[in-house]
Order: sequence, then structure tokens, then C-alpha cells
Amino acid sequence: MYYVQYAHARICSVRQQYVERGGALERLHEADLARLTAPSELALMLKIADYPDMLSRAAGPTSRRTTWPSTCATWRAPSIPITVPSASSWDDAALTQARLALLTACAQVLRNGLAVLGVSAPEKM
Repeated sequence: MYYVQYAHARICSVRQQYVERGGALERLHEADLARLTAPSELALMLKIADYPDMLSRAAGPTSRRTTWPSTCATWRAPSIPITVPSASSWDDAALTQARLALLTACAQVLRNGLAVLGVSAPEKM
């Protein structure tokens, strides 16, 4: 579970850096997710989309409860570069916003998965 907790803390750190550089987290719902086309971004979106089914399978009567933590441990965000662009580079700003929205969704899923297991989701490690 340490790796999952660390992934959550790392995403929180990236979000904090974004805010410190002038980014607005409250505007992430406006992000243009169509900008996310890199294989690592698409793979992460698929993992996030699979979370409800994975949770159902883990809670099922034939599930081996011991496989849930190891499955959850694979939920580490791939290396998605997050840069805070200059004010004159709106294209980069839009991509950064989309990537932050994706990482925010990933952090929520990690937090939810850890909560199911009764494990904390620290914001710093």
C-alpha cells in the first residue's frame, strides 16, 4: 500500500505546485480532456474508468481478498509531465489543465481505494 499512498501524495504535491505557480484548481472542470492523447494519459484514463468494475470484482463472493491490495498497488500514475506554461502560451496552459484534471481524478480513485481498505491517503510523505 505504500506505493499507492506515495502516488496519492505525489499527485497532491503536483497540484500544490500548480497552485503556487498561479494555476486555479477550481477551474479544472473546464479542462479540455480531448487534449490528452499520449499513451500514458490514455492508459491512466482506462485504469480510472475500470475502477468501479475492479471494486465490484474485489467485493464479489469468489474474490480473493488478498488480491485487492496488489491490484490497487498497480494504480500508480504514469509519468505525465506537468508544466505551468507562460501566460502567452495558451495551448500549453490548456494541456497542463487537462493533465491536472486527469491527475485529480486519479488521486480521487486512489483515495477511494485506500479508504475501502481502511488505509490513509496522505497528502505528504
